[in-house]
Amino acid sequence: MTVCIAAACDRATKAVVATDRVLSYAGIVSDVLPGKMIWLDDWLVLYAGSPANTAMIVAAIREVIKGKLKSNNVRKALYTAYRRRKGLLSSFPSLSPYDMTLEAFKKEGLRKFGEPEFRRLSQEIAQTDLGFNEQLLAVGWGKTPHAVMLYEVSPDGDRDHHFSGIAAIGSGSEVALSTIMLLGQSRDSSLAETLYRVAAAKFASEKSTEGDVGRKTSIYISWKRNHTDAAHRPPGKFLEEEHVNRLYSLWDLYGRPRISNHVFPPVRQILHSLGVTSQQSAAELNAFFRLASEQSKTGQHPSENKQAGQADSAESKE
Repeated sequence: MTVCIAAACDRATKAVVATDRVLSYAGIVSDVLPGKMIWLDDWLVLYAGSPANTAMIVAAIREVIKGKLKSNNVRKALYTAYRRRKGLLSSFPSLSPYDMTLEAFKKEGLRKFGEPEFRRLSQEIAQTDLGFNEQLLAVGWGKTPHAVMLYEVSPDGDRDHHFSGIAAIGSGSEVALSTIMLLGQSRDSSLAETLYRVAAAKFASEKSTEGDVGRKTSIYISWKRNHTDAAHRPPGKFLEEEHVNRLYSLWDLYGRPRISNHVFPPVRQILHSLGVTSQQSAAELNAFFRLASEQSKTGQHPSENKQAGQADSAESKE
Protein backbone atom coordinates (compact mmCIF):
# COMPACT_ATOMS: atom_id res chain seq x y z
CA MET A 1 0.00 0.00 0.00
CA THR A 2 2.62 2.43 -1.15
CA VAL A 3 3.45 4.89 -3.87
CA CYS A 4 6.67 6.83 -4.46
CA ILE A 5 6.85 9.18 -7.45
CA ALA A 6 9.74 11.16 -8.93
CA ALA A 7 9.71 13.54 -11.90
CA ALA A 8 12.53 15.67 -13.31
CA CYS A 9 11.75 19.18 -14.57
CA ASP A 10 13.25 22.56 -15.51
CA ARG A 11 15.40 20.82 -18.14
CA ALA A 12 16.28 18.14 -15.58
CA THR A 13 17.82 20.61 -13.12
CA LYS A 14 15.21 19.83 -10.45
CA ALA A 15 13.11 16.86 -9.39
CA VAL A 16 9.84 16.66 -7.46
CA VAL A 17 9.20 13.54 -5.40
CA ALA A 18 6.11 12.48 -3.48
CA THR A 19 5.43 9.52 -1.21
CA ASP A 20 2.68 8.33 1.06
CA ARG A 21 3.40 7.94 4.78
CA VAL A 22 1.71 4.62 5.55
CA LEU A 23 3.21 1.98 7.79
CA SER A 24 1.32 -1.32 7.73
CA TYR A 25 1.75 -4.54 9.70
CA ALA A 26 -0.52 -7.57 10.06
CA GLY A 27 -3.44 -5.72 8.53
CA ILE A 28 -2.98 -2.64 10.73
CA VAL A 29 -2.39 0.59 8.80
CA SER A 30 -1.25 3.94 10.13
CA ASP A 31 -0.02 7.20 8.52
CA VAL A 32 2.93 7.65 10.87
CA LEU A 33 6.05 7.85 8.70
CA PRO A 34 7.52 11.27 7.81
CA GLY A 35 7.90 10.03 4.24
CA LYS A 36 9.31 6.98 2.47
CA MET A 37 12.66 8.50 1.61
CA ILE A 38 16.21 8.21 2.91
CA TRP A 39 19.24 10.38 2.13
CA LEU A 40 22.54 8.72 1.29
CA ASP A 41 24.99 11.59 0.88
CA ASP A 42 23.31 13.76 -1.80
CA TRP A 43 21.20 10.89 -3.15
CA LEU A 44 17.56 10.62 -2.24
CA VAL A 45 16.40 6.99 -2.05
CA LEU A 46 12.64 6.32 -2.11
CA TYR A 47 11.43 2.92 -0.96
CA ALA A 48 8.36 0.74 -1.26
CA GLY A 49 8.31 -2.16 1.16
CA SER A 50 9.41 -2.77 4.72
CA PRO A 51 11.37 0.07 6.39
CA ALA A 52 13.33 -2.62 8.27
CA ASN A 53 14.41 -4.33 5.05
CA THR A 54 15.25 -0.96 3.50
CA ALA A 55 17.48 -0.14 6.48
CA MET A 56 19.37 -3.41 5.95
CA ILE A 57 19.78 -2.66 2.22
CA VAL A 58 21.13 0.79 3.12
CA ALA A 59 23.63 -0.83 5.50
CA ALA A 60 24.71 -3.16 2.70
CA ILE A 61 25.16 -0.15 0.38
CA ARG A 62 27.65 1.30 2.86
CA GLU A 63 29.51 -2.02 2.87
CA VAL A 64 29.67 -2.09 -0.94
CA ILE A 65 30.80 1.54 -1.31
CA LYS A 66 33.20 2.67 1.41
CA GLY A 67 33.21 6.30 0.28
CA LYS A 68 30.47 8.65 -0.94
CA LEU A 69 27.79 7.68 -3.40
CA LYS A 70 28.36 9.22 -6.83
CA SER A 71 26.80 8.87 -10.26
CA ASN A 72 29.53 6.41 -11.31
CA ASN A 73 28.96 4.00 -8.41
CA VAL A 74 25.33 4.42 -7.35
CA ARG A 75 23.99 1.76 -9.74
CA LYS A 76 26.52 -0.82 -8.60
CA ALA A 77 25.99 0.05 -4.94
CA LEU A 78 22.19 -0.25 -4.99
CA TYR A 79 22.07 -3.28 -7.27
CA THR A 80 24.73 -5.24 -5.35
CA ALA A 81 23.31 -4.35 -1.94
CA TYR A 82 19.78 -5.21 -3.06
CA ARG A 83 20.84 -8.63 -4.36
CA ARG A 84 22.89 -9.28 -1.23
CA ARG A 85 19.97 -8.55 1.10
CA LYS A 86 17.55 -10.49 -1.09
CA GLY A 87 19.83 -13.52 -1.13
CA LEU A 88 20.48 -13.40 2.61
CA LEU A 89 16.81 -13.07 3.53
CA SER A 90 15.67 -15.74 1.07
CA SER A 91 18.30 -18.31 2.03
CA PHE A 92 18.25 -17.80 5.79
CA PRO A 93 15.36 -20.20 6.63
CA SER A 94 16.92 -23.02 4.57
CA LEU A 95 20.62 -22.55 5.29
CA SER A 96 20.81 -21.15 8.83
CA PRO A 97 20.34 -24.63 10.41
CA TYR A 98 23.59 -25.59 8.64
CA ASP A 99 25.35 -22.31 9.58
CA MET A 100 25.95 -21.75 5.88
CA THR A 101 25.80 -18.60 3.77
CA LEU A 102 24.33 -18.46 0.29
CA GLU A 103 27.79 -17.92 -1.22
CA ALA A 104 29.11 -21.00 0.58
CA PHE A 105 26.06 -22.99 -0.53
CA LYS A 106 26.68 -22.08 -4.18
CA LYS A 107 30.33 -23.12 -3.91
CA GLU A 108 30.13 -26.20 -1.67
CA GLY A 109 26.45 -27.16 -1.44
CA LEU A 110 26.43 -29.75 -4.23
CA ARG A 111 29.45 -31.58 -2.80
CA LYS A 112 28.27 -31.34 0.80
CA PHE A 113 24.60 -32.27 0.38
CA GLY A 114 24.53 -34.32 -2.80
CA GLU A 115 22.43 -33.54 -5.84
CA PRO A 116 18.91 -34.44 -4.56
CA GLU A 117 19.22 -32.39 -1.34
CA PHE A 118 21.06 -29.56 -3.13
CA ARG A 119 18.24 -29.37 -5.67
CA ARG A 120 15.57 -29.38 -2.93
CA LEU A 121 17.27 -26.62 -0.96
CA SER A 122 17.76 -24.55 -4.13
CA GLN A 123 14.04 -24.79 -4.92
CA GLU A 124 13.16 -23.90 -1.34
CA ILE A 125 15.35 -20.79 -1.49
CA ALA A 126 13.86 -19.80 -4.85
CA GLN A 127 10.33 -20.07 -3.43
CA THR A 128 11.24 -17.95 -0.41
CA ASP A 129 12.82 -15.44 -2.78
CA LEU A 130 9.39 -14.75 -4.30
CA GLY A 131 8.29 -13.08 -1.06
CA PHE A 132 10.93 -10.34 -1.33
CA ASN A 133 9.09 -7.39 -2.91
CA GLU A 134 11.18 -4.39 -1.88
CA GLN A 135 11.60 -1.58 -4.41
CA LEU A 136 14.09 1.29 -4.37
CA LEU A 137 14.24 4.46 -6.47
CA ALA A 138 17.36 6.64 -6.24
CA VAL A 139 17.21 10.29 -7.31
CA GLY A 140 20.38 12.33 -7.82
CA TRP A 141 22.67 14.10 -10.25
CA GLY A 142 25.89 13.44 -12.11
CA LYS A 143 28.61 15.98 -12.81
CA THR A 144 26.36 18.65 -14.33
CA PRO A 145 23.13 20.29 -13.07
CA HIS A 146 21.23 18.69 -15.97
CA ALA A 147 22.53 15.12 -15.45
CA VAL A 148 19.60 13.82 -13.42
CA MET A 149 19.41 10.13 -12.59
CA LEU A 150 16.30 8.15 -11.58
CA TYR A 151 17.56 4.62 -10.91
CA GLU A 152 15.16 1.85 -9.85
CA VAL A 153 15.83 -1.59 -8.39
CA SER A 154 12.97 -4.06 -7.88
CA PRO A 155 12.39 -7.84 -7.78
CA ASP A 156 12.23 -8.02 -11.59
CA GLY A 157 15.47 -6.12 -12.24
CA ASP A 158 16.82 -2.59 -12.47
CA ARG A 159 15.93 0.39 -14.68
CA ASP A 160 17.36 3.82 -15.41
CA HIS A 161 14.61 6.40 -16.03
CA HIS A 162 17.05 9.14 -17.05
CA PHE A 163 15.58 9.67 -20.52
CA SER A 164 11.90 9.80 -19.54
CA GLY A 165 12.54 11.72 -16.31
CA ILE A 166 9.54 10.00 -14.70
CA ALA A 167 9.43 7.02 -12.33
CA ALA A 168 7.15 5.49 -9.70
CA ILE A 169 7.28 2.44 -7.43
CA GLY A 170 4.81 0.73 -5.11
CA SER A 171 1.30 -0.66 -5.48
CA GLY A 172 -0.01 2.70 -6.70
CA SER A 173 2.72 3.18 -9.34
CA GLU A 174 0.61 2.27 -12.38
CA VAL A 175 -2.13 4.77 -11.53
CA ALA A 176 0.49 7.41 -10.68
CA LEU A 177 2.42 6.94 -13.93
CA SER A 178 -0.76 6.95 -16.03
CA THR A 179 -1.89 10.17 -14.39
CA ILE A 180 1.39 12.04 -14.73
CA MET A 181 1.83 10.96 -18.36
CA LEU A 182 -1.72 11.98 -19.29
CA LEU A 183 -0.98 15.39 -17.78
CA GLY A 184 1.94 15.75 -20.21
CA GLN A 185 4.92 15.67 -17.85
CA SER A 186 8.42 15.86 -19.36
CA ARG A 187 11.96 16.82 -18.33
CA ASP A 188 11.32 20.26 -19.84
CA SER A 189 8.17 20.93 -17.82
CA SER A 190 8.31 23.86 -15.40
CA LEU A 191 8.65 23.34 -11.67
CA ALA A 192 5.10 24.65 -11.09
CA GLU A 193 3.65 22.24 -13.66
CA THR A 194 5.61 19.34 -12.22
CA LEU A 195 4.73 20.08 -8.62
CA TYR A 196 1.02 19.94 -9.42
CA ARG A 197 1.35 16.88 -11.68
CA VAL A 198 3.33 14.87 -9.14
CA ALA A 199 0.85 15.82 -6.41
CA ALA A 200 -2.08 14.90 -8.69
CA ALA A 201 -0.45 11.55 -9.48
CA LYS A 202 -0.06 10.83 -5.77
CA PHE A 203 -3.65 11.82 -4.97
CA ALA A 204 -5.04 9.78 -7.88
CA SER A 205 -3.07 6.71 -6.75
CA GLU A 206 -4.70 6.72 -3.32
CA LYS A 207 -7.27 4.33 -4.76
CA SER A 208 -5.35 1.58 -6.57
CA THR A 209 -6.13 -2.00 -7.52
CA GLU A 210 -3.89 -3.52 -4.86
CA GLY A 211 -5.17 -1.52 -1.93
CA ASP A 212 -5.46 2.00 -0.65
CA VAL A 213 -2.34 4.16 -0.73
CA GLY A 214 -1.97 6.34 2.35
CA ARG A 215 -3.80 9.69 2.30
CA LYS A 216 -1.03 11.67 4.01
CA THR A 217 1.61 12.89 1.60
CA SER A 218 5.23 14.04 1.76
CA ILE A 219 6.52 16.14 -1.16
CA TYR A 220 10.14 17.18 -1.64
CA ILE A 221 11.80 19.36 -4.29
CA SER A 222 15.41 18.39 -4.98
CA TRP A 223 18.29 19.70 -7.09
CA LYS A 224 22.02 19.18 -7.58
CA ARG A 225 24.02 20.66 -4.72
CA ASN A 226 25.41 24.14 -5.37
CA HIS A 227 27.43 26.72 -3.42
CA THR A 228 24.32 28.20 -1.78
CA ASP A 229 23.27 24.91 -0.13
CA ALA A 230 24.19 24.25 3.50
CA ALA A 231 26.88 21.56 3.75
CA HIS A 232 25.09 19.68 6.55
CA ARG A 233 21.69 19.49 4.82
CA PRO A 234 20.45 17.76 1.64
CA PRO A 235 19.93 20.10 -1.34
CA GLY A 236 16.20 20.67 -1.56
CA LYS A 237 13.08 21.59 0.39
CA PHE A 238 10.04 19.85 1.85
CA LEU A 239 6.59 21.26 1.30
CA GLU A 240 4.80 22.20 4.49
CA GLU A 241 1.66 20.22 5.29
CA GLU A 242 -0.50 23.27 4.62
CA HIS A 243 0.99 23.46 1.11
CA VAL A 244 0.23 19.78 0.48
CA ASN A 245 -3.33 20.31 1.70
CA ARG A 246 -3.72 23.27 -0.63
CA LEU A 247 -2.53 21.17 -3.58
CA TYR A 248 -5.04 18.49 -2.61
CA SER A 249 -7.85 21.07 -2.52
CA LEU A 250 -6.86 22.33 -5.98
CA TRP A 251 -6.78 18.79 -7.35
CA ASP A 252 -10.09 17.90 -5.70
CA LEU A 253 -11.75 21.01 -7.14
CA TYR A 254 -10.23 21.12 -10.62
CA GLY A 255 -8.35 17.89 -11.33
CA ARG A 256 -10.12 14.89 -9.82
CA PRO A 257 -11.70 12.75 -12.58
CA ARG A 258 -15.47 13.01 -12.43
CA ILE A 259 -18.44 12.67 -14.77
CA SER A 260 -20.15 15.94 -15.64
CA ASN A 261 -23.84 16.33 -14.82
CA HIS A 262 -24.40 17.02 -18.53
CA VAL A 263 -23.14 13.61 -19.65
CA PHE A 264 -25.93 11.29 -18.53
CA PRO A 265 -28.92 12.69 -20.54
CA PRO A 266 -27.18 12.26 -23.95
CA VAL A 267 -25.88 8.82 -22.95
CA ARG A 268 -29.41 7.84 -21.94
CA GLN A 269 -30.64 9.04 -25.34
CA ILE A 270 -28.06 6.80 -27.04
CA LEU A 271 -29.25 3.79 -25.04
CA HIS A 272 -32.90 4.67 -25.79
CA SER A 273 -32.17 4.83 -29.53
CA LEU A 274 -30.65 1.34 -29.29
CA GLY A 275 -33.71 0.03 -27.47
CA VAL A 276 -31.62 -0.88 -24.42
CA THR A 277 -33.08 -0.17 -20.99
CA SER A 278 -31.41 -0.07 -17.59
CA GLN A 279 -32.06 1.26 -14.13
CA GLN A 280 -30.65 4.63 -13.14
CA SER A 281 -27.93 4.57 -10.52
CA ALA A 282 -27.81 6.85 -7.51
CA ALA A 283 -25.02 8.82 -9.25
CA GLU A 284 -27.24 9.38 -12.30
CA LEU A 285 -30.17 10.51 -10.20
CA ASN A 286 -27.99 12.91 -8.22
CA ALA A 287 -26.59 14.28 -11.49
CA PHE A 288 -30.15 14.76 -12.79
CA PHE A 289 -31.17 16.73 -9.71
CA ARG A 290 -28.01 18.86 -9.82
CA LEU A 291 -28.59 19.60 -13.51
CA ALA A 292 -32.23 20.48 -12.85
CA SER A 293 -31.12 22.81 -10.05
CA GLU A 294 -28.60 24.52 -12.36
CA GLN A 295 -31.23 24.98 -15.06
CA SER A 296 -33.78 26.39 -12.63
CA LYS A 297 -31.26 29.04 -11.56
CA THR A 298 -30.50 30.07 -15.13
CA GLY A 299 -34.12 29.74 -16.31
CA GLN A 300 -32.94 27.57 -19.17
CA HIS A 301 -34.85 24.49 -20.35
CA PRO A 302 -32.91 21.30 -21.16
CA SER A 303 -33.94 21.61 -24.81
CA GLU A 304 -32.37 25.07 -24.91
CA ASN A 305 -29.13 23.56 -23.61
CA LYS A 306 -29.29 21.00 -26.38
CA GLN A 307 -29.92 23.65 -29.05
CA ALA A 308 -27.09 25.80 -27.71
CA GLY A 309 -24.77 22.83 -27.77
CA GLN A 310 -25.73 22.04 -31.36
CA ALA A 311 -25.09 25.66 -32.36
CA ASP A 312 -21.68 25.60 -30.68
CA SER A 313 -20.89 22.36 -32.44
CA ALA A 314 -21.90 23.80 -35.82
CA GLU A 315 -19.76 26.89 -35.25
CA SER A 316 -16.75 24.78 -34.29
CA LYS A 317 -17.10 22.77 -37.50
CA GLU A 318 -17.17 25.97 -39.55
